[in-house]
Amino acid sequence: MNANPSAVAASGHRSTPGLVLVSAGATLLAVAALFHIERRSPDVDPQYARDIVERTVRFGGSYYENGIHNKGPLEPAVHHLTHLLTTYHSYWFGMAVFVIAAGAVAGLVARRVVTLLDGPEWLGWTAFGAMTIHLTLSGADYAGVLYSRHMTVTLLGVAFLVCTTPGALSVPGQGRLVRLVVAGACLGLAVQTLVTAALTVVVVAGAVIVGLPAGRSVARGPSDRWWFVGAMVVTFVSAPVYYALFGPWRAFWDGWWVYGTYMSAATGRSLFEQLGLGWHEWYGYAVTHAPATIAAAGFVLLGVARWDALSRRARRLHLLLPCWWVAAWFEIILTQRYSSHYFVVTMLPLALMVVGSAWHLVDLVERTGGRIPAPSAIGGGIVVASLLWSGTAPMVDGLAAASSFAGVDAVAYDRAVARDGTSRSVQAVLDLVSAPGDPMAAWTNHPWPYLDYHRVSATRYIWKSFLTGEIYLGRTSTDYVVPGSWDHWTADMAVANPAAFLLDAAVPVPTNTPVASVLASSFQPAFTAPTASVSLRSDVYEQFVARSGSLPWLGDGPADGWSRDGWSRDGWSMDDGSITFDAADGDPSVQRLPLGDRSCSRWDATVAAGAGISFHFDEQSGAAEHVEMLVERSAAGTVAVSRSPNVEFLRMPVEATAGSDEITLSLVVGTASAVLLVDDRIVAALTLLEGTEVSASSMGDDLVLHDVTVGPAPALGECAD
Repeated sequence: MNANPSAVAASGHRSTPGLVLVSAGATLLAVAALFHIERRSPDVDPQYARDIVERTVRFGGSYYENGIHNKGPLEPAVHHLTHLLTTYHSYWFGMAVFVIAAGAVAGLVARRVVTLLDGPEWLGWTAFGAMTIHLTLSGADYAGVLYSRHMTVTLLGVAFLVCTTPGALSVPGQGRLVRLVVAGACLGLAVQTLVTAALTVVVVAGAVIVGLPAGRSVARGPSDRWWFVGAMVVTFVSAPVYYALFGPWRAFWDGWWVYGTYMSAATGRSLFEQLGLGWHEWYGYAVTHAPATIAAAGFVLLGVARWDALSRRARRLHLLLPCWWVAAWFEIILTQRYSSHYFVVTMLPLALMVVGSAWHLVDLVERTGGRIPAPSAIGGGIVVASLLWSGTAPMVDGLAAASSFAGVDAVAYDRAVARDGTSRSVQAVLDLVSAPGDPMAAWTNHPWPYLDYHRVSATRYIWKSFLTGEIYLGRTSTDYVVPGSWDHWTADMAVANPAAFLLDAAVPVPTNTPVASVLASSFQPAFTAPTASVSLRSDVYEQFVARSGSLPWLGDGPADGWSRDGWSRDGWSMDDGSITFDAADGDPSVQRLPLGDRSCSRWDATVAAGAGISFHFDEQSGAAEHVEMLVERSAAGTVAVSRSPNVEFLRMPVEATAGSDEITLSLVVGTASAVLLVDDRIVAALTLLEGTEVSASSMGDDLVLHDVTVGPAPALGECAD
């Protein structure tokens, strides 16, 4: 069927102001999407994929030696590419570009459907805009992220576009074969990424072979079809063949296939039960997405009613899209995963049927002699309506982030300032014993601790669920632990030799496991917060708490009235290695004892009398926040506090040495972190962000410090030689 001349004329004429308006709007939405997705895209699975890549970069080897991964290599490869093209802090901006690109591919598929139906150009661009916005700036759970299913959907879209490009049937033989190979490779890669994608791939591949929806098959004979199918098969088997020839086969097979079968078997459902649950989930989805469901049903019914008036290409599209949608639903049913972000698989064919319904309505109006007034304005209105329908919060969030953007380092700094007390404290401990990118052991079911603390998982078992047989949305059993896992964990720990072991308070370590044994034999508890704790490797712990080489602290004078041999000022005095504050001569809330730049140094003292001591950290220009750590004694007990003037980060009780009224404390300062120890246990810690100028103040009227010494900080982490 030919396009309506009036529609072509209407869509072909564009005024300069209109183009400027469209360009400005598109740019605004693209900027909003980039900054919103940068915040949105670090979801659970993408963070896990990045963890695998960070381990691979640090230790080498394959992705399957660095994580339990039941998918093909495509997902970590995309994250690896992002790692190569970005910095640590700009990483999620790079992923945002991929998310936007995937959304644009889906938008182009929607536009191509309109083109194949001989619809007007304005409707095609409307479909493109609405689809792209839906996958980038909508409130849908699958919007703004790039999971493995987003990748398979994108690959299907690319194959569809390649095989339906205008002129695909008239290109020379070699060009046609290139198209077939590219399309086949995309489809084979989709199945390699997720084996269940075979259902939707079969539908799209069948469409290519028999000529859906081009009207004629791009493959003009058996030879062409063999090229197409061969490209699919070769791409699909490329990963298993590679690992079979070059290894490690066992690591690949255990992740890609064995663990994948565990995820299916752990639900405990028969095929009949899976189909029953699928029907229930489909019905709930259809009801909650009633407008889209009605539009899709309208596409099918209008196609039946208007069958004789449809072109051959349009008829075949009316067969392809419903089949694609049904296959996508069976893909979801067989995976038995109904979390809302999985529905991106069914979203694309559903949205394409909605676009087809819109075409039917426009075509009916034009065939009855009607005319669509101001089609460009209507198209723009539909795009705006789709944005409003899904909610403008993501767009507002993105524009707000863009308006205050001062560089990726500034964004990282602001996020560091906003971290909770436990995160800041744990970060300080880690930074004083290891460097960014160093291995860290963790017992957690979350992927983000490694990324938040800029560390790499010491073992391939990034989530502890792999060692306990916990299957997402399924049962927990040791039957679902891949054979040899504990041996691999032990070997990984030996290779990584991590300085620190992070423990999640909500996830206790099971007794009689290698983890419990290693913690008991090779690590020492160093810092415990309400939600997390850090143990240090025994040799690191001993080096960290050792005071060897400390010398009597004589102050930083002579300067500003202080003298090196013995001094007094503003209530503070020093004599024979002891420091005293007398409230009769100074106000403890105002008068501080300047300790100077304590970068990479250790300051030790015994609190013999007084209510306690506070250490203040200031950056000379005043640009950074003021923070402090203190130990305070009262009738209720001794507490350690870390805080800023506006926020108390952590307050924790301090166990006093039995039979003693004295407190032995140590202040260890790095280049951007500091910790406070009481009796060789870390009781407070802070990331300083900037500045290591330190001063001290009394927490009460009087303060007496004995055995005040100073020395270098442990040669670890920030202060390593």
